[in-house]
Amino acid sequence: MPAKNQITQCRSCGASIFFVTVNDKPHPVNATAKKVFISSQSAWHLVSGYESHFATCPDAKKWRKNGKD
Repeated sequence: MPAKNQITQCRSCGASIFFVTVNDKPHPVNATAKKVFISSQSAWHLVSGYESHFATCPDAKKWRKNGKD
């Protein structure tokens, strides 16, 4: 596994990704930041963030441990 925040390519689709730690486990995210809206109880906020690569990889299902969508 590449060093944390080192950009690499998805072994399935070739997209640029890097890994972040979520619940003490590595999780792939797309290397390009996205503008996303999040809501709080009082307002919507525009933030920059990273999208999970599982949301965009055409082969995501085969990489999940339980094999489910």
